[in-house]
Amino acid sequence: MVISELMFLLLEIEDKWSNKCTLVQYATLHALNKIERDLDTPNKITFYWNIPSNNNYNQELYVEKANYCISHLLARVRKLGIETERKVENKHKLSKTEVTDESLKTFNIEQTLAEIEELEKKQAVNYSLENLQLALAKYQEVYLFMI
Repeated sequence: MVISELMFLLLEIEDKWSNKCTLVQYATLHALNKIERDLDTPNKITFYWNIPSNNNYNQELYVEKANYCISHLLARVRKLGIETERKVENKHKLSKTEVTDESLKTFNIEQTLAEIEELEKKQAVNYSLENLQLALAKYQEVYLFMI
């Protein structure tokens, strides 16, 4: 991966010994919409691009120095005058110790199952990682209720 002043280049090494690379993908930094980082897999970065020929294109890359990569990329984007916004989602998972008798009394299993069904319908129509993660969180709530 190469991040220049204006471009994002993805290169593939042809031969380790000859130092030859093939350009696999490229995009201008202006086309970058969003960067996501998976806290469970810290080396995984998802880039969301706004490319005219392929709207909502995203790519997942596993990068050894993910923090450095994101910092470097954001510095280049800001240098171009593009505003950035940092959003951190709190994806708190319930642990067994958080499930108390009081919380079980107020837990509405029917409502949670209806929410899961709705998320599954959305997922069938328009697959998205966000809907999948929301559904998994609901599955976990039901699982902890059943224990």
